[in-house]
Amino acid sequence: MEESRGNQLPGQRFCPMEDELVLFYLKPMLSGQIVPGRNRVVFDCDLYGHQEPWEIWEAFKTKRPHDLRLNKDIYFFTQHKKMSSTAKRVRRNVGSGTWKGDDAGKPVRSVETGRVVGLKKRYTYKNDDSVHNGCWILYEFYLDQSLRDNKQKLEDYVLCLLRKNGEPKTKIEKKESNVKRKRFLKTFMPLMMEKNRKGSKKSCLSHKRSGNERCHPLVMHH
Repeated sequence: MEESRGNQLPGQRFCPMEDELVLFYLKPMLSGQIVPGRNRVVFDCDLYGHQEPWEIWEAFKTKRPHDLRLNKDIYFFTQHKKMSSTAKRVRRNVGSGTWKGDDAGKPVRSVETGRVVGLKKRYTYKNDDSVHNGCWILYEFYLDQSLRDNKQKLEDYVLCLLRKNGEPKTKIEKKESNVKRKRFLKTFMPLMMEKNRKGSKKSCLSHKRSGNERCHPLVMHH
């Protein structure tokens, strides 16, 4: 017996368009109004805190099990943190890594009118010491300044989309392969060079015994 999905129809997913995210979720959030589906389809979470992206994913994926059946995305409201009280730059640390910007941002346009209603920026999780390096993508959505009102109550909030970008297992296998390759080269390359050197000496002696004095040493090219 399938478990109950409440009012959700079989096959129904939360799969909003970009302009819908900005106009119907982010805009009321910034104005202090009621946000439809808050903490049911768009969750409050600090995406610039001590938690790693995969830890955040694991904590929230059970709340959207039907949307994530095909490894879809999880949506969040998060607040930017400045580098300092007077700085304009945003701190992009997350867990033991950082969110590295992939672009300068792309406009979000209303499907109905073509008007610019927001901005979308893409970031990738970077941590060279982690097998999760490059395995997570973050999209940030901003409301266009023209749609902000004087009654806006919340500052520095954005709507984010967290997405998987490959499995860490692949990264682990690649890392282990590189380690094995380095060990092989470190162990066997000196032996191969020594073997080639001895082979060259034997060739020279053979030439001399046959009366051919011409013998060139083996030249190693790097």
